[in-house]
Amino acid sequence: TYSTAKIIQQTNRNEELINNGSTLKIQMMREEYESTQLIITSKNKQYFDLIKTDLVDEETGNIIPKDAIEIYVQKYLEIELNHHNPKSTIFYGGDRIPDMLLPLKYAKKSNENFVEANSNQGISIEVCSYGLKAGNYSGNFILKIGNQTKQVPIEVTIWDFALEGKSAIQTCWLIYSMYMYTGEYDASEHMIDTYSDFLTRYKANPYVIQESVMNSPEALMQDVKRMWGMKNYNSIIIPYDFPLDYDPNSYQGDTAASYIVKLAEESTEENFYLDYALFYPSTYDEADVIATKKAASPSFFEKGGRYDQTLEKAITMLQNKGYFAGKTPEWNERVKTAIRNIPDVF
Repeated sequence: TYSTAKIIQQTNRNEELINNGSTLKIQMMREEYESTQLIITSKNKQYFDLIKTDLVDEETGNIIPKDAIEIYVQKYLEIELNHHNPKSTIFYGGDRIPDMLLPLKYAKKSNENFVEANSNQGISIEVCSYGLKAGNYSGNFILKIGNQTKQVPIEVTIWDFALEGKSAIQTCWLIYSMYMYTGEYDASEHMIDTYSDFLTRYKANPYVIQESVMNSPEALMQDVKRMWGMKNYNSIIIPYDFPLDYDPNSYQGDTAASYIVKLAEESTEENFYLDYALFYPSTYDEADVIATKKAASPSFFEKGGRYDQTLEKAITMLQNKGYFAGKTPEWNERVKTAIRNIPDVF
């Protein structure tokens, strides 16, 4: 079935599943990752293995090497409380829902490559088309379950186009450095960079929320330059969260605007960072249901409000530093327009 389908481990609602047939099918463009999902069900607990092979385009002889294919074992998490929203997927208390994906090679090392009795087990098959040619590829994987062996046909179509330049769809995926301790026992810069790079691989740009003492325009610029060469990196989330009592005419405004100033000073014709900048004012999350946030929202978000004043303050700070002197009118207008267009997103 589809890779995005959330198939619970229990089998009692299997009749609701979208079954795309016995052949694994993936369609993708060049230079991306795409996946599909194989669901196996067993009456008894049994260990399994899915052996991948190179896929061949019979017309051209080109191949998708098996090294470009990754196989993951779906892990499950039991939820305790009912979640019933008629507008979304329904889960019930006791459901074992899909959670992390564990690479098959590691699942085998730790003996976690098994399907529970009378249960579903998801296996994700992911193809990376970077460096591969367009074409229609096919082959057979070997699925072993207990003493049984079954051929699983797989067909991969790589369309003859790729995304040129950076995506125009910006993203904002939060990484809290403090929570790295609970998940990884490690909140080092290397660990955070590892997560950031992984997310960016899948076009999910990270917003690293570090301890406040670690946030600075210089630290942001260091991260931007480290990731700038990544094709999927297109969202520079300025690490400033506006408090409800935010005053753009105070030190708070100086701090928020200083990030914009730094991005402007570092921007060039070739690398115009300002076009990729955005703020995520997370303090205002759920302002529709939290009275204090709702009350503070109009004066912050309205035209000419405290957010717009922050953008104008950055332009004023650049003027006071003499940034615009000696530059062309065209460049100065480009910088000012880009700053005034920095969005605040949710």
